[in-house]
Amino acid sequence: TMARGTLSVGILTVIVTICFVTSEHADLLHRNDVFTSKTTAAAYNQSMYWGTYRPNLYHGMRTRSADPVSTGLAWFGGSRIQKMRHACQQEDRLPRYGWLQHDGQGYGIHEIQDDDNGVSLNQTWVKSADGKQWSVRIEGSAFGQQDEEHFVNIFYYITTARGTLSIDSTSSQTTIHGHTSELGDYAVVIKEDSSNTHPSYSKAERKKFKVIGDISKPRIWAAEFEPGDQWTIKDVMGSHLGSHYAMMREEVGRVNEKNRDRPVDPPRLVPLLPDEIQENANVVTFQRVFKLPFQFDVAFLSQASNPDVKFTKGKKRSVPSSAVDDLIGDALTESIKFHRADFESRFSSTFHIDDPAKNFTQKEVSFAAAVLGNLMGGMGYFHGDYYIKAPASGSQSSPEQSQVMVMGPASLFTAVPSRSFFPRGFLWDEGFHQLLISQWDLRISIDILKHWFNMMYPDGWIPREQILGDEARSKVPREFQVQQPTHANPPTLFFVIEHLISLAEKGGENSEEVSQFLKSVFPRMEKNYEWLKETQKGHLPNTFRWRGRTENHTLSSGLDDYPRASPPSEKELHVDLQSWMINTARILSRIQKKITGNSDENSYDQDAKAFTSQLEALYWDANANSYADVLVGETDTQISHVTHKGYVTLFPLLLGIVPKDSPRLKATLDAIRSEDHLWTNYGLRSLSLSDPYFGTGENYWKGPIWININYLTLASLKNHYMSDGPHVDQATEIYTTLRRRLIKNLYRNYARTGYLWEQYSPVDGKGQRSHPFTGWSSLIVLIMSEKYPS
Repeated sequence: TMARGTLSVGILTVIVTICFVTSEHADLLHRNDVFTSKTTAAAYNQSMYWGTYRPNLYHGMRTRSADPVSTGLAWFGGSRIQKMRHACQQEDRLPRYGWLQHDGQGYGIHEIQDDDNGVSLNQTWVKSADGKQWSVRIEGSAFGQQDEEHFVNIFYYITTARGTLSIDSTSSQTTIHGHTSELGDYAVVIKEDSSNTHPSYSKAERKKFKVIGDISKPRIWAAEFEPGDQWTIKDVMGSHLGSHYAMMREEVGRVNEKNRDRPVDPPRLVPLLPDEIQENANVVTFQRVFKLPFQFDVAFLSQASNPDVKFTKGKKRSVPSSAVDDLIGDALTESIKFHRADFESRFSSTFHIDDPAKNFTQKEVSFAAAVLGNLMGGMGYFHGDYYIKAPASGSQSSPEQSQVMVMGPASLFTAVPSRSFFPRGFLWDEGFHQLLISQWDLRISIDILKHWFNMMYPDGWIPREQILGDEARSKVPREFQVQQPTHANPPTLFFVIEHLISLAEKGGENSEEVSQFLKSVFPRMEKNYEWLKETQKGHLPNTFRWRGRTENHTLSSGLDDYPRASPPSEKELHVDLQSWMINTARILSRIQKKITGNSDENSYDQDAKAFTSQLEALYWDANANSYADVLVGETDTQISHVTHKGYVTLFPLLLGIVPKDSPRLKATLDAIRSEDHLWTNYGLRSLSLSDPYFGTGENYWKGPIWININYLTLASLKNHYMSDGPHVDQATEIYTTLRRRLIKNLYRNYARTGYLWEQYSPVDGKGQRSHPFTGWSSLIVLIMSEKYPS
């Protein structure tokens, strides 16, 4: 089943006309630097230029550029080409992989446990303070069961979108030289540890079998790829390796055919890449066959960081050993120690999870650090074109016909929900991601917000799923690659901006930068809000309805298969969207008052009041004692309710709209606390156990436990309902018990499986669906630290 807005059944055949249209985004927001100083802005941009911005790979780095330089890692054990690892895949069934620590800017530790290939790989990444140079240490050790001659085939590669690469290689060090207009001259140095050992063929074996090659030496394959196709390197390498393996098998067959009376036991066949350097190569791969354990360092050196030393002398390129030694070996070891200590100190002072009063074990503290690290290490930089749907032209067009416009190119810096299954940007996920990221690194959070608002169209629409370029599209079925300009998504980015308002109001170190950002982003927020008001308006005044509904899905809402009116109707009104619009109007009012200094009632206050009035007048089902969706009848005065208790009916509480003294708050809290409805030992179910649709069909949002909504519940209780009012005791008891159960269950799953999961079973609490899912499931860090940005 394809989830998160990807339908699995009932696919409609669509006649698609592809129209290639170029549409450059204006990037107006990026011209207004968030930083008060141009020097500060330039330093930040430089420090963020390189990073682990290929989250879809087990190890991948790239520049934040339309024409990137990038690196990657692939491997397999022995001769198991079919077990070659490169891109994160759930099908690889790795016992564990992910970041143990990652600060989002210049340091991270990543582990991989691969039992099928018998190896554990640790990668530690450190970047220089100016962001121009970096180092990676890759260590391999035995994992699981291996035979006596076990070894691992490692492939480390570098690609460039512009220019060519040249190579200088010895038995212990390989240097790859390149040049781009953005980087200038640079070099990538791969240096082996002196303790490494390698398998080899005997002279007799190499004499008898001519095509097996020499596995005791490094192999360099440099090739020219079509521009933009470098991301297909694993497939191309696999083809070459498969061809070599087939050639070796054929040779063994021929040799034994000649020696039928005395068949020869062939050596262990190890597939190798061609040992060749093509002219105009823009991809270079270093292949090395290691016995376990092994270690090698990779260093990226920039001419700009070494102005006193020339990387190029005439036609000859070289890198002085003194510059290399500053980035690898003992120097890298010390740098790793420093960055590890700095990360742990910063994590402690930011979240206070190790405070004795919190009563967490050291393993639970390390779990929280890994969760943060996986969110930060899951940030990616994406660039490319994308598809949107436009109305078909011509009066005779059928409803099944559509035009698909190819837009862009565009660039997006964003966190991703899941490196293996959803390695791209999702609009409503990103607001939840930023609740945590903004607590850790405010500038990164503002940077990401700027990128997202730069994806906005002139009318205010922001595509809800960002599928930029061929590599991103390779992970998405064709029928789901096209974005619909009439379909919305919950405006969760406003959550984070509301948090920024609070920071600006408190003053402090970043308040001026935050205030400047609020002024620059506010017009786009207004435009997005007006687009929502116009395109998602309901049948009655000041009401709202999600567009894009089908019989079984409301993808725009984010709660894909949650039950709604059946059949879909243009006269249904959605209580979750009504709540989102109230919340959004309130946030815009706060920003406008902050910017203008005028505290008088404004148009957003008036909207919030009008929307709230309709919420209370129309959306309460007195019979079910619950908020609910609405279905308008033949006349506008004929109102019925579509009531499915669960996440949708909680939104007036989740967004702090229900008054503290309202009897409706009591009824909503009762539904939360009822085991017949939402209460479980592991978190709140998405749909009432008593609902006839519970656990049916796709069962995506029809019962499973989702961390983002559980987080909103805790945050709302803490921020709105636990200080005063008649329901303080009930709200506090729910908060305390729910928080404890969520932490216990997520840690238990992580300890058992090595991962956070997309959702959790309401029956036994076990993780379900995609993993690792360190998008909004990472909110468990804020739950543990009890940081709930308001």
